[in-house]
Amino acid sequence: MANSNPKLPASDAASSPAVSENEAYQYCLGLLSRREHARRELRHKMEKAGVNAAVIECVLARLQADGYQCNQRFADSFTRSRIGKRHGIRKIRYELQQRGISDDIAEATLADYVDEELENAQVLIKRKAPKGDIASLLDDWKQKSKVIRSLINKGYDSEVIRLAFELLAEAA
Repeated sequence: MANSNPKLPASDAASSPAVSENEAYQYCLGLLSRREHARRELRHKMEKAGVNAAVIECVLARLQADGYQCNQRFADSFTRSRIGKRHGIRKIRYELQQRGISDDIAEATLADYVDEELENAQVLIKRKAPKGDIASLLDDWKQKSKVIRSLINKGYDSEVIRLAFELLAEAA
């Protein structure tokens, strides 16, 4: 079976001509056909493949103009995926920044998931409770600390964690 990963022709400056704009565009379309990519990710992949900086800018502008690449759409897709994996908003915000998403786009996207983040925190706390007993978890400071550290590592804010524990305590 042939490898279906998109590839650019090898661009060794001494042996082959530079990658054309059309080749780079087709390469990016192949990447975007699999999942959304941030503009910075596509730029990095083309730079790594040895594409000229001027060609990169032309390709990125063309992809955006043709509607194939949109940082807002990427942020929505990425956030939905990470929330589904029960990551906290703080961690998702950091990952979006690492991918070159502006703070405005990140904040607008993450604002839609505040309620889900709280629900996810509650689900994770319930999972970590010994034998599903929330009351015993609330009484055992050592176990509760372990759960709190776990949630912080997943990117949950301390205020969300506190609120999740409060809601679970009320329900218990």
